[in-house]
Amino acid sequence: MDFIPSEICLFSLQLTGVPLNVSIRLQLNLYMKRVSGITETGKISEVVMPMLWFEEKGYIDGPILTTFHTNLVILPAVMEYLQYIFIALGLLTTVVAILVCYKVKRSSSRAATSTVFENSWLFWDVLLVIRAIS
Repeated sequence: MDFIPSEICLFSLQLTGVPLNVSIRLQLNLYMKRVSGITETGKISEVVMPMLWFEEKGYIDGPILTTFHTNLVILPAVMEYLQYIFIALGLLTTVVAILVCYKVKRSSSRAATSTVFENSWLFWDVLLVIRAIS
């Protein structure tokens, strides 16, 4: 007798685990043999009798597969890069704000004490540093 084995096959996307193709086959068999003491089984030879068989298949393709790929592969990758871009933009904005604040304070203090620092070597060194930063 040729038996069809029970099996479960599952093909999924490697990056997401979304099943693309699913196939399930199941066969339930009944093993029958003669049992001493039970007269009804006296003439039964040993046999495996198929009792139940079913098979189910399913697959995903087309726009649903594209949606899964977009939401589970592409968007997380984009978000991973965006978080570093936003951190860099935040740091850049903070540095720019500190430099602007420093320049405003420097220009207001220079206007008040311009006569003291005009002939000083420290004034020219600080001015060169500010120009190098901006």
